[in-house]
Amino acid sequence: MSINKNSAIDLIYQEGMLLDEKRFDEWLELYTQDAVFWVPAWDDDSNEYTQNPQTEISLIYYANRDGLADRVFRLKTGRSSASTPEFRTSHLSSNFIVQSSSSTELVMTCAWVTHSFREKKSLSYFGNSYYTLTEDNGKLKISYKKTVVKNDYIDQVLDVYQI
Repeated sequence: MSINKNSAIDLIYQEGMLLDEKRFDEWLELYTQDAVFWVPAWDDDSNEYTQNPQTEISLIYYANRDGLADRVFRLKTGRSSASTPEFRTSHLSSNFIVQSSSSTELVMTCAWVTHSFREKKSLSYFGNSYYTLTEDNGKLKISYKKTVVKNDYIDQVLDVYQI
């Protein structure tokens, strides 16, 4: 059984909606246990983003879903001073391109914009995301996500729900 492009796009739309609605437990369930979640930083000297989260700086890096689960725990319990008060967000994704697909995996890129609002201030971030989607116990899930933030001047802590 091959992974359907429309199902993959729907999963990415669902991811944004769950974040907008702060349904973090359901959002976390979109990821496989071994999922990598990576937001590389930009190297000011070369104007290229970092290539290795193990040896170079990243804006966010979780080597598996446990790191995301810890982040969700902090968001839900109010133990995240960076997220207090909460942001209101709107995630928009477009320009979906399948890079490769097989019977067990689909690699896709997309462009995205996230608008957020807190304390009478609006913020927007934009960039590209690179997904690997796989079937896990009969469900389509995210096994890898790299998000490149193109407007990387960030005057606050960047969190998983803002991108």
